[in-house]
Amino acid sequence: MNEELKKIIKKSGNNVHMRTVEKLEQVGWTVGLSSYYYDDTTNIPREIDIVAEKQYGLKGTGDNFLVSLFMECKYFKQEIAFRMHSNTQGKTAIKIKGVNLDEVLEQDSDLGRKHHYIEEPSVGKLYDTKNDTDRTVFNAITQPIKSLIFFRDHGKDKVAMYYPIVLYDGIEGFYCVERYNIAGKDLDALSPMKNTLFGVKYSYKNVLNNDLKTEDFCIDFIHESELGFLLDVIEKEASEVQKALELRYFKDSDKEEQEKRDTEEVQKKHIEDKKKSVGL
Repeated sequence: MNEELKKIIKKSGNNVHMRTVEKLEQVGWTVGLSSYYYDDTTNIPREIDIVAEKQYGLKGTGDNFLVSLFMECKYFKQEIAFRMHSNTQGKTAIKIKGVNLDEVLEQDSDLGRKHHYIEEPSVGKLYDTKNDTDRTVFNAITQPIKSLIFFRDHGKDKVAMYYPIVLYDGIEGFYCVERYNIAGKDLDALSPMKNTLFGVKYSYKNVLNNDLKTEDFCIDFIHESELGFLLDVIEKEASEVQKALELRYFKDSDKEEQEKRDTEEVQKKHIEDKKKSVGL
């Protein structure tokens, strides 16, 4: 093997890719490698590195609740700074299919306060880096979003929650630059953050009817060494949604039972009144 290929292999995002697959499978995720989706902007198939899924059973319903992770694996070669801005899209960036998000948050007030999208006071909105001629950062942001939209809108799962994620290596983290600390001394005091959120208002064409749609998204940028931390966070959030869905089901069941009893009482009274009217 020549030295050039060795160098490419050592600094390839595929290394992160394969290590991530192994870690996910070890903790019970079903992993799809290099899944393809239809890119609405180029009209050609594109690849997302990892689609990982886990099913959560809903007690008493016979149904399942699916959690899907759409992960792009990157080996960044240059330092990157995110320009941070107040997080106003944490709630709308939570992606749940098949159930009203407000209903879930109302049933579980802790989730409404503690979902990690909502907890973060600021998110990245712009980025600075050197020699990003191949748009590595831009593609890292957009590919998990595009694949999420495609698989969500074409999937058959009734109830599901989705996360777009960038898992990276090669740099220590991202420099999170607030609007006020761009003086040289302030920049020198910054330390790279291994985990951060990047917020996007993303517009796209619906491939089914060509309508233009716009949605809020938050993308987790997570250093490879912190993957376990993020998975724990997602597991806790999924468990809270699971409990909220089960509670909603039992409340709906109780309501149906009460409506059934009320109907039976009305019918019974109607029969008794009819008997009285004919002298029985």
